[in-house]
Amino acid sequence: MHGNAVLAVGAMLRDGALITLAEKETMALDVAQSGRVDVEGPAHLQLGTDMAGQLLLASGIVSVNVPPAGDGKLISQRIVTPRATFSFRAGTLAALAVDARGDVLVHVVSGRAEIAADTEGTAAHVDPGAAKRLESTSVTDLKPGEDLSSARLKVRAFVRAAAKTPARPSAEAAARLHHDTADRLEAALATLAGEMEQGAQITGRHKQAVVSGDATERSIQQRALATHGQRLFRLRGVVLVLWERMQVAALAMAPDEAARAALSTWRDRVGPVLPRE
Repeated sequence: MHGNAVLAVGAMLRDGALITLAEKETMALDVAQSGRVDVEGPAHLQLGTDMAGQLLLASGIVSVNVPPAGDGKLISQRIVTPRATFSFRAGTLAALAVDARGDVLVHVVSGRAEIAADTEGTAAHVDPGAAKRLESTSVTDLKPGEDLSSARLKVRAFVRAAAKTPARPSAEAAARLHHDTADRLEAALATLAGEMEQGAQITGRHKQAVVSGDATERSIQQRALATHGQRLFRLRGVVLVLWERMQVAALAMAPDEAARAALSTWRDRVGPVLPRE
């Protein structure tokens, strides 16, 4: 279902489209530049607007089939969940599920999935033939499915087990995630603003060194600019991941126009500093 409309085979969906599937409903999405994603209900997701191949998955089961890259093009499928953002690279087969608690299970059959860093630390990854369960406070390695069919069975069992286990209501979990992420995003934006101000100062010192002909100082400031550029890139990546996570939390809290309207102020602040792919 797209809003209150039933979609026909071959229907085109715009960026930002909201999709809700009931139990046993399925949908196949051919994502431009990214490959095919099969979705199983119950599921709630949204087509992203920040970059090509972006899906926001608040709940549900997906199978990912990213074709090999052709003509030197970098192809990837980016799926944002309450616990992590995954980039499935070209040539990847994988199954992924988000349960009622917001916990995530991912099985990579072939290819590779990268887990984007939500701090300035190094990004993690899931290798072919590996599986991970991501909860609010832990990441656990599991025995993977041998092929895509067995991986799907495992993620289905994961979702069904969570549905039978008493847990904090998903709306409450999403609200807490939204609040915590907002605090972290505020801090990340402040750090980014400070780094940009420092970059302007370094640029000024570099220009002075060039004008004065001080080769030693010019070299020092060139190295400082290189270090600044690298940190700026990392910080922008962190802002993007936290912004994506906030959107997923809002999607789980209130999957309607009101939720998107509540994010408009944040979008205005975040938009100018997002990295461009």
